[in-house]
Amino acid sequence: MKFPKGTRKTLKGAVNVLANERGVEIDVYDKGSGNTFVQLVLTPEQFCRALSRETHIECDVEVAGLELVGLRQEIDRLEFPLPSRPQYDQKSEMAAQAAQQHCPEGWTPDLYFGSQDSFFERDGEPWARCVIRRWVEAEDA
Repeated sequence: MKFPKGTRKTLKGAVNVLANERGVEIDVYDKGSGNTFVQLVLTPEQFCRALSRETHIECDVEVAGLELVGLRQEIDRLEFPLPSRPQYDQKSEMAAQAAQQHCPEGWTPDLYFGSQDSFFERDGEPWARCVIRRWVEAEDA
């Protein structure tokens, strides 16, 4: 494949191919960012045409997270106090709001609070914890 000069970049990646009676799904994954950024869906007929070396076969292609390709994902944990002792059915909603308020700039909190260690007490006060992520330039890219 020919790329315009100066636009080529090599990444550590992975590919998943899932074939079933409906066709073939191909996912392209960037290991550094932890992001599946291309998903192709081929009908059985399109896949057979590709296997027979036909080129430029039209298919459905979904792209997402292109801005993350070539970056490296960093993961950390965020612990933060809850503003009050929540009722059981309000815990996750209250924690999600508090996580967004306490999350450092440039990081994105995962707003899942269903694990056993999501909620805890510190000095008798209610606290929560979640995973936070950010994407930074890869040093080895």
